[in-house]
Amino acid sequence: MAGAIVDGGSGVNVINKTTCDRLGIKKWDACPFWLRMADTSTVRPLGLIRHLDVIIGGYTFQISVGVLQLDSVGAYPLLLGRPWLKTANIKQNWNKNVLTFRKGKSKIRVSTKEKITTSRQCLPIHAEAVNMMEGLDETEEKHYFNDNPKIIPLFEVDIVQALTPYVEEQPDTVPVDEQTLKEIRLQQEACEKEMLVSQRVQASSLEELNLAEDDLESQPKAILIAKDMRYEDKQKLKDLLKQYKDVFAWSFEDMKGLDPAFCQHQIHLNKFSSGDTG
Repeated sequence: MAGAIVDGGSGVNVINKTTCDRLGIKKWDACPFWLRMADTSTVRPLGLIRHLDVIIGGYTFQISVGVLQLDSVGAYPLLLGRPWLKTANIKQNWNKNVLTFRKGKSKIRVSTKEKITTSRQCLPIHAEAVNMMEGLDETEEKHYFNDNPKIIPLFEVDIVQALTPYVEEQPDTVPVDEQTLKEIRLQQEACEKEMLVSQRVQASSLEELNLAEDDLESQPKAILIAKDMRYEDKQKLKDLLKQYKDVFAWSFEDMKGLDPAFCQHQIHLNKFSSGDTG
């Protein structure tokens, strides 16, 4: 078959319908997927031929191919994509345009020509399952159900209303006895006491340091440091923090690169107002 191409960028094998007509192939299965083409368009294959015998280098391979109607410039009779390349374990020499594969102990080399120019709308990238969640238009839906006759279409149904007669009413609250309520309250009180103790311990181990204490006209710039540090270490830390106090953002004005998603000033106006103040 002259003009067949090998495309490692295609996730499917494809045969042109005109090739099927020439070979007398008239029957194929419904295709369960659509094809995303190189020009980003989506194409619905005419069908899927399973276990098609293809002879390459004197050896027969069984492949599955999607049937496409390719009438544009750059159409090809057959495209062998990654499924065949993986099955045959093909090694390609780009410099010599030679495909190499093994059958048993035999090593077969198949010469290929340089790349044939084809239209992007003829080159499939990968197969895509029909996304029923995103919905189909009327034409796509018609084609889909024609290709999949075993699927029964369901029209819009109010599921809640349909299932209501079969669902037993449940009380809004589950009755709890007094003893259980008492145990729950005791557990809540114990957790609250534990949190308060933890906060007090944490607060008692810290002391406040005002980095702007030498500047009487400046706003306080307070931070917390550990109270139980050695005196020498604490003095070194204080001197260091005071020396580099300008690297901290003490207010929103200091945060020049503040993300508007975090904080921004808004003026709430009536969107229906005409803006006329006369």
